[in-house]
Amino acid sequence: MQVLIDINQSDLELESKHLEAYSLRLVDELGEISDGASLVRADQIPRGALSVDGRFDLGFLQAEIKFANFKKVLDWLLNIFSAHLLELEYEEAGRTVKLKYKTNQELDAQVAALERIADIQKIKVKVIAKGQLS
Repeated sequence: MQVLIDINQSDLELESKHLEAYSLRLVDELGEISDGASLVRADQIPRGALSVDGRFDLGFLQAEIKFANFKKVLDWLLNIFSAHLLELEYEEAGRTVKLKYKTNQELDAQVAALERIADIQKIKVKVIAKGQLS
């Protein structure tokens, strides 16, 4: 399963060179708990997102994981971004589902529900600073 992680709304407030170093560190850490991780190339960025340098968008990471490790990836994100919320976005039966989580219990319940959906190939996880909630 492909996981796309968007940290652009996490209020990091880093300059481009620092964001690059931070993003590369996150890719290394994510690579340890996935089947492979990388920065996202500009042509792979979802519609509406902007590329920082035309080659990679430093606020987007991607990983290939087994669903059994999905909760481990979410826990890793919550450990790094402990004062943030997570939004999951995925397609189910031809419709896009977006859900925001304020508590670990809500997130655990959704991961359990996702286990019953066999055909999910891609999940986008957005890290959102609590002050940016809409």
